Amino acid sequence: MLDMDALAGWIADVLRIDRPVIELADELHTPTQIAELLPDLDRLRVRRSASDADRAFAIAHEMRHAWQRARAPQLLEGYQQAADLTPEAYNRQPAELDANAFALIVLTDLFHIRPLFRGLDAQTRQMIEARAELIAENPLRP
Repeated sequence: MLDMDALAGWIADVLRIDRPVIELADELHTPTQIAELLPDLDRLRVRRSASDADRAFAIAHEMRHAWQRARAPQLLEGYQQAADLTPEAYNRQPAELDANAFALIVLTDLFHIRPLFRGLDAQTRQMIEARAELIAENPLRP
């Protein structure tokens, strides 16, 4: 079973950010979310019914967004919500590419699981892979 607090602590150390309080939730902001970061409250809500692999990915992804807010706000410039864009346009935003790439690295390195990014087109997947290569060289690179 995934130790979410330990994972969040490890990610916080790598990214040099504060570790959020992790709490399980039955419902989140949208029905497709697996996790949501509540930055003002420093909490990360994680869907109770999600698998350990999905939880790990979502925790890494959301904590990378916390890092973006604290250390790389330029990645968030012009950010738009998923409801306002096509899936490709949403996932090609710099903040989403970065968060997905960081989560890819965490799952691959710690859990030996390679996310497939089903539902994303080949070009978006390639963009995530390219960003992951840059992050692997320096996880604190904006």
